[in-house]
Amino acid sequence: MNGCRCRLSVFFRPGPFRIRLFSFLKAAWHGRARSIAPTGPRLSLPSPCSHPRAFRRRVFDAAFASPHQCCPCAPTAPRQAACPCANGPEHPVPDRCRLRPASVLSFLIPSSACHGGRAMNPTRSRTIISLITSLALGSLMATPALGALTASPNPSTTGSYTVSGSVTPNTFQQYFRLEETRPGGTTAYHAVANPHGISVSFTGKAAGTYTYQAQGCTGRSYSNAPPSVYTGCGDIGNSVTVTVSSPANTAPVADAGADQSVRKRASVTLDGSDSSDADEDTLTYAWSQSSGTTVTLSSTTAESPTFTAPATTGRLVFSLTVNDGTVDSTADTITVTVTNTRPVADAGSDQTGSNSVTEGASAALDGSGSSDADGDTLTYAWSQTSGTTVTLSSATAASPTFTAPELLASESLVFSLTVNDGTVNSTADSTTVRITANNDDPTADAGTNQSVDAGDTVTLSGSGTDPEGQTLTYAWSQTSGTTVTLSSTTAAAPTFTAPSTAGTLVFSLKVNDGVNDSTADTVTVTVLGDDNAVPVADAGTDQSVRKRASVTLDGSDSSDADDDSLTYAWS
Repeated sequence: MNGCRCRLSVFFRPGPFRIRLFSFLKAAWHGRARSIAPTGPRLSLPSPCSHPRAFRRRVFDAAFASPHQCCPCAPTAPRQAACPCANGPEHPVPDRCRLRPASVLSFLIPSSACHGGRAMNPTRSRTIISLITSLALGSLMATPALGALTASPNPSTTGSYTVSGSVTPNTFQQYFRLEETRPGGTTAYHAVANPHGISVSFTGKAAGTYTYQAQGCTGRSYSNAPPSVYTGCGDIGNSVTVTVSSPANTAPVADAGADQSVRKRASVTLDGSDSSDADEDTLTYAWSQSSGTTVTLSSTTAESPTFTAPATTGRLVFSLTVNDGTVDSTADTITVTVTNTRPVADAGSDQTGSNSVTEGASAALDGSGSSDADGDTLTYAWSQTSGTTVTLSSATAASPTFTAPELLASESLVFSLTVNDGTVNSTADSTTVRITANNDDPTADAGTNQSVDAGDTVTLSGSGTDPEGQTLTYAWSQTSGTTVTLSSTTAAAPTFTAPSTAGTLVFSLKVNDGVNDSTADTVTVTVLGDDNAVPVADAGTDQSVRKRASVTLDGSDSSDADDDSLTYAWS
């Protein structure tokens, strides 16, 4: 090249693919290369003759084409004889030309006569770059994959992603950054410590399009400066575009909770807390009752409303729909079955031991502890299942009473209680009442007083009673008067012959129940003598009285010549 030395650095960036050429030309004389042309597709550079300072250090951009011989991009002959490259036109690359990876490119610097009248042989050329096998000298990965950096994962659904990979800068670039172009055109810069290991993560990005471009900068002393103030920055490789989309709204899912079985009048809680929304939108709730006895929900818009179950059995169906602010869910239903709970009978505590009931005392049964979980009104049914039969004050009362029977020996009475809630009977419950026997004294009755004539046969009329109904024995004795002989002192009704003299005879009777004697009872027998005068009865004078008047009969004028005490008998 007649002493012309060239140093070329080539790297790429995406669409349309372009080549940047840093050209540093040092020549022994004033001649300069007119153009750099690949053997296949070519690109034109400004003439060094007309722009001598430009070639000292400048970046030249040109659209690059395919490796095929599809178009001559530079003129093949000079247009001016004196200085054939002066003011030479630049020839753009046609759009139909495309550069591909692994293209073989040979760059030639043709000789030409220019500057200072020195002419170079235009037919002579030197190949200074003979092989470029790949475009991936440094780029951000886009789609299709043409470089080494990537953006992952798919941000259209996550809003979070990482731009990572490797780019190759030139030797003059000492500091690096990642340029972010945001929706609306604003930019931000992120520091990159190592261009061969770029990894910058982003999260919570709003919907929109973001473009990322690796950049190398030639400035100095950036160690403590933010990347936004770097200077002398140029793009390295291709950019990558990330689109963050607002995801399509997903309809929420209503969950009315599991079916329930509850008692009548119970407090019931519906539970829609398992309703969900894939987009994590805030949900609103809408409850309604679709069948069954109508109840009142504490709130139709609460997540978990409550209500009181009705007093009747049956199935209640509730429907829940949730909304995520955009669309309603499909309704979900829950069935609440109201059931009747069997009542529980409680016949009360046993009355035994120190709580035993003494015979003859009043005893009370107590079924007030019976219950019904549903709160239904109970009816009672008592019955006696064992022991000496007694009569209850009421067989349908909650707490009936009875009188403990008189017993020869202590005994247990068993009573059974069944309650009903209007639908079903309870299981029977029983209680035992222990009756403690204590032998009660019998009662003796010696009969009525008598008046007899001397020599008459007299019969005493004794009797007795015993609370326990035990068999009684009799014991007669004479306590005053002329002694007589009883036909039997142990008979209930012994006889004797009245003495011949007038007088008063007193007899005493005791009965025995086999354990205890009764209290003695007495009877008086008056014996009338042979000279006894017959007493005279005087019923008084006749009377005339008004209707309904109180009338008194007067027998006080009756008399006895013997001055015997008189007894009276009206009829």
